Amino acid sequence: ITTIPHSQANNMKLIKKSISAKDASGSITLLPQTPEDLWHTYNLLQTSDHVRCTTLRKVTKESSTGSVTSNKVRMNLTIEVTKVEFDKEALQVRISGPNSAESQHVRMGAFHTLTLELDRQFTIEKECWDAIFLDRIEEACNPEVGAEVACIVMSGGLAHVC
Repeated sequence: ITTIPHSQANNMKLIKKSISAKDASGSITLLPQTPEDLWHTYNLLQTSDHVRCTTLRKVTKESSTGSVTSNKVRMNLTIEVTKVEFDKEALQVRISGPNSAESQHVRMGAFHTLTLELDRQFTIEKECWDAIFLDRIEEACNPEVGAEVACIVMSGGLAHVC
């Protein structure tokens, strides 16, 4: 009997977990590595959560002479979630909402959309991490949950796949 692991995929990585024992508020930083991780992410997010990740934004500057230049700048942006979409074709979770943290290039309250993708770290802040959310993170980050095994039994020129 030979056993073959069905999937060699990595699970979502839990980078940092900081949750208060007093009121269950706090943040969790995750790194999605499979499409299923993005589906878990989509199901973790609610309106009024805060999400922080790296994004590219076009920044325009006007000089004293009136000339305008624009550059793409990589920055960390935190938004308060008002809308969440899962795009299964592009393998992305898009989150929309107002900017909720000071930024050199983006004013407070300016509306933005962040895109969460595979192999791109992000942080979710919640006022209350309930047991359901924490169980979902445990499931997404536990390599044993997705472990499946196939079995091939060979005998006299005949193979049975279990």
